[in-house]
Amino acid sequence: MYKIDGPITEDLLDYLPQPLLELHIVNKKTKLSTASTKTLAQEIDWSLLMKLYIRDQPLGPRGALPLANGWKTLIHLTIENCRLDHFGLQALAPLVPPSLRELNLANNAIGRDGAWKLADYFPLI
Repeated sequence: MYKIDGPITEDLLDYLPQPLLELHIVNKKTKLSTASTKTLAQEIDWSLLMKLYIRDQPLGPRGALPLANGWKTLIHLTIENCRLDHFGLQALAPLVPPSLRELNLANNAIGRDGAWKLADYFPLI
C-alpha cells in the first residue's frame, strides 16, 4: 500500500513505487486537481493496481477521468467526498472495469440519475 499525503510533486513522482497494488490519496493537503491527476495517471503502472482510494479531494465532475482511463484491473474503488456529481458519474460509468467488485461513492452528489446511469454498467448478480 502506498499513501500520498501531500502535494503531487516531481520528487514524489520520482519515488513512486512500481508496481503499485494499492494507492491511497486521502489527505486534504494533496488537493488533486485535473492537472495533477493527469500527471499522476501518466506515472502509474496501472497493470497491477487493484485498489484505489481517493477521499476528500476537489475532483469535481472531470477530475477523476484521467485516472479512470487506467483502472482496468481494479477490484476496489473508493471516490469519497470528492464533489463527484451525476455528470461526472455519467462520464466515469462506461469506464468501470469488469474486474471491479467494490465501489464506494459516499458523500458525493451523484443523485438518482447518476445511480441509474451507474447501474447500467453493472451486471445483475
